[in-house]
Amino acid sequence: PVTAQTMHKLLNQVQDVLRKEPVMLEIPANIAVVGDIHGNIDDLLRIFERLRYPPAMRYVFLGDYVDRGIYGTEVLMLLFALKVKYPEHVYLLRGNHETENLSRYYGFYREISGKYEEDVYLSIIETFELLPLCAIVGERVFCVHGGISPQLKNVEDLLRYSKPKELSNSGIFTDMTWSDPGMDVDEYTLNERGCGYIYGPKALSSFLDNNALDLLVRSH
Repeated sequence: PVTAQTMHKLLNQVQDVLRKEPVMLEIPANIAVVGDIHGNIDDLLRIFERLRYPPAMRYVFLGDYVDRGIYGTEVLMLLFALKVKYPEHVYLLRGNHETENLSRYYGFYREISGKYEEDVYLSIIETFELLPLCAIVGERVFCVHGGISPQLKNVEDLLRYSKPKELSNSGIFTDMTWSDPGMDVDEYTLNERGCGYIYGPKALSSFLDNNALDLLVRSH
């Protein structure tokens, strides 16, 4: 078992790395994009074994590392350790489950409470608050957990923002982590999830054209 002391050391190290990264990453192409892991350490290892471990392959993860599955702690430990060791080969974005509100309700808090004291959980929440929200890969591909926002016109504007702490019920970062695409709407309509929007083909085309992008890649 990894001790609480080792966990705190790892969390402090990865926080130092993440503090240097802006809200929006701009990273070179030739990279694997990975969606929600949700505490499934077996799938994470299978991905690495199939595509190669860093630094032989570069990765950007789109968030939702915890909840639902029962090995969120192990997923985080492995990804955080790889981020510390290979910061330019592993990029970690924030999903809607990287919040205290959701992780307490959907299983991660219960999971980690059986392994560590409360202070480890709170340190992980502090780490979540340092994760970037999106990435532009190869200047042409926009990677994000959920999607776009009616408030997001020019992606360069994101570089003026600080990373949010807890994601509220509304706002540009909430939209980016909660929104979903839909074919039955042109622009935007409220999302049935209760947060974010459903964005249609016209809204997505306008966003991509306005920012000289070719593609949006998301998970959620």
